Amino acid sequence: MPLPRFASKTSQHQTKIPLRRVLVASFVLQIVAAVGIVGYLSFRNGQIVLEECAQKLIAQTGKRVEEKLTAVLEHSHWVNQLNAEAIDRAELNLHL
Repeated sequence: MPLPRFASKTSQHQTKIPLRRVLVASFVLQIVAAVGIVGYLSFRNGQIVLEECAQKLIAQTGKRVEEKLTAVLEHSHWVNQLNAEAIDRAELNLHL
Protein backbone atom coordinates (compact mmCIF):
# COMPACT_ATOMS: atom_id res chain seq x y z
CA MET A 1 0.00 0.00 0.00
CA PRO A 2 1.61 3.27 -1.08
CA LEU A 3 1.82 6.26 1.26
CA PRO A 4 -0.39 9.21 0.34
CA ARG A 5 1.36 12.28 -1.02
CA PHE A 6 0.31 15.18 1.14
CA ALA A 7 2.88 17.61 -0.22
CA SER A 8 1.49 17.62 -3.71
CA LYS A 9 -2.12 18.07 -2.58
CA THR A 10 -1.36 20.95 -0.21
CA SER A 11 0.60 22.82 -2.84
CA GLN A 12 -2.34 22.58 -5.21
CA HIS A 13 -4.85 23.98 -2.66
CA GLN A 14 -3.02 27.13 -1.57
CA THR A 15 -5.35 29.95 -0.66
CA LYS A 16 -4.69 33.16 -2.49
CA ILE A 17 -5.47 36.37 -0.57
CA PRO A 18 -5.99 39.41 -2.75
CA LEU A 19 -3.37 42.14 -2.41
CA ARG A 20 -6.10 44.71 -1.82
CA ARG A 21 -7.27 42.90 1.35
CA VAL A 22 -3.71 42.54 2.63
CA LEU A 23 -3.03 46.25 2.16
CA VAL A 24 -6.34 47.35 3.68
CA ALA A 25 -5.90 45.03 6.64
CA SER A 26 -2.36 46.23 7.28
CA PHE A 27 -3.41 49.91 7.17
CA VAL A 28 -6.40 49.26 9.41
CA LEU A 29 -4.19 47.40 11.87
CA GLN A 30 -1.64 50.23 11.93
CA ILE A 31 -4.34 52.86 12.44
CA VAL A 32 -5.99 50.87 15.24
CA ALA A 33 -2.63 50.35 16.92
CA ALA A 34 -1.71 54.05 16.64
CA VAL A 35 -5.08 55.21 17.97
CA GLY A 36 -4.90 52.68 20.79
CA ILE A 37 -1.42 53.74 21.86
CA VAL A 38 -2.27 57.45 21.70
CA GLY A 39 -5.50 56.84 23.62
CA TYR A 40 -3.71 54.87 26.32
CA LEU A 41 -0.96 57.48 26.69
CA SER A 42 -3.53 60.28 26.88
CA PHE A 43 -5.53 58.41 29.51
CA ARG A 44 -2.42 57.68 31.56
CA ASN A 45 -1.21 61.28 31.31
CA GLY A 46 -4.65 62.47 32.38
CA GLN A 47 -4.51 60.22 35.43
CA ILE A 48 -1.09 61.58 36.42
CA VAL A 49 -2.18 65.21 36.01
CA LEU A 50 -5.39 64.58 37.94
CA GLU A 51 -3.47 62.94 40.78
CA GLU A 52 -1.04 65.88 40.94
CA CYS A 53 -3.93 68.36 41.05
CA ALA A 54 -5.65 66.37 43.77
CA GLN A 55 -2.47 66.34 45.86
CA LYS A 56 -2.08 70.12 45.45
CA LEU A 57 -5.70 70.71 46.45
CA ILE A 58 -5.34 68.46 49.50
CA ALA A 59 -2.21 70.35 50.57
CA GLN A 60 -3.88 73.74 50.06
CA THR A 61 -6.96 72.66 51.97
CA GLY A 62 -4.86 71.37 54.85
CA LYS A 63 -2.92 74.63 54.95
CA ARG A 64 -6.12 76.71 55.00
CA VAL A 65 -7.64 74.58 57.75
CA GLU A 66 -4.48 74.95 59.80
CA GLU A 67 -4.47 78.74 59.32
CA LYS A 68 -8.14 79.10 60.27
CA LEU A 69 -7.77 76.81 63.27
CA THR A 70 -4.73 78.75 64.47
CA ALA A 71 -6.63 82.04 64.12
CA VAL A 72 -9.65 80.68 66.00
CA LEU A 73 -7.51 79.25 68.80
CA GLU A 74 -5.53 82.47 69.13
CA HIS A 75 -8.76 84.46 69.46
CA SER A 76 -10.31 82.00 71.89
CA HIS A 77 -7.28 82.29 74.18
CA TRP A 78 -7.61 86.07 74.08
CA VAL A 79 -11.38 85.89 74.83
CA ASN A 80 -10.77 83.48 77.73
CA GLN A 81 -8.15 85.81 79.14
CA LEU A 82 -10.57 88.78 78.93
CA ASN A 83 -13.30 86.73 80.59
CA ALA A 84 -10.96 85.65 83.39
CA GLU A 85 -9.96 89.28 84.01
CA ALA A 86 -13.61 90.35 84.00
CA ILE A 87 -14.44 87.64 86.55
CA ASP A 88 -11.54 88.77 88.76
CA ARG A 89 -12.83 92.37 88.63
CA ALA A 90 -16.39 91.13 89.29
CA GLU A 91 -17.57 92.71 86.04
CA LEU A 92 -18.98 89.46 84.71
CA ASN A 93 -22.06 88.05 86.43
CA LEU A 94 -21.83 84.24 86.48
CA HIS A 95 -25.02 83.79 88.56
CA LEU A 96 -27.95 84.43 86.27
